[in-house]
Amino acid sequence: MRSDDQAIQELLDAVDILRLIAMKGRSEVRHFAHYMIAFGLYSAFNIFAALLFGRSFWGPTLYVAFWGATAPLAGILPASLVWAIAGILAAGIWAATRSPDWTLGAVLLTAAGGIGAVYTVAARRGRLAGMPPLRVAIAPKIGWAWGILMGGMAVLIAGLSPASLPAGAATALWGYAIGIGLFLSGVLVPLFFPLGLLCAFGVPLLALFAGRPDLAFALEGLMSLAMAALGLRELCRAAAS
Repeated sequence: MRSDDQAIQELLDAVDILRLIAMKGRSEVRHFAHYMIAFGLYSAFNIFAALLFGRSFWGPTLYVAFWGATAPLAGILPASLVWAIAGILAAGIWAATRSPDWTLGAVLLTAAGGIGAVYTVAARRGRLAGMPPLRVAIAPKIGWAWGILMGGMAVLIAGLSPASLPAGAATALWGYAIGIGLFLSGVLVPLFFPLGLLCAFGVPLLALFAGRPDLAFALEGLMSLAMAALGLRELCRAAAS
């Protein structure tokens, strides 16, 4: 009888551990969903603005996207202050130098510094209590991968100079980088696996082989909308559970 009771208790303990892991996983996906929505809308807005009106606002709206992704975690006022300061610093570098290279460096540094600041605020407010420890958490590492992919691609494109690249090459490179990021995000949201493959291969094929960089760019926009929609779905699921 004692061994049966012990086995039952071990089974209950294992169930409790699995339930805790599932709760932590849902917490990570919910946290990641804010980034999916904010940056999916950010990319879609600028892509379709460029396609429809011939003008985009990648730089100014970047800090709006960071604010949208981090305000639910750090709070509206702290996030507003952090990203307003970051945007002012980057704009100041542009106004002082009129150099795309210096401005790109300022954007990368202020983005990294802003992320560090808002997470410091969130930690002090106890808003990271539901998240797994950093050494085992998945979402932050996927976020870092996105940051490296996008930042590295921005530096690469700037170094190559888009004007010197073949028609559609810049779009193909960005599509490939976004596709890799989406594919990696499939670890948290499995539907990102096929979307990542479609973007990583479909955008370069359209831009370089089919000779339709406009359609390739539109495909990137659709992938961005899908990213935002999936993020909203995950938030709705989290609210319902």
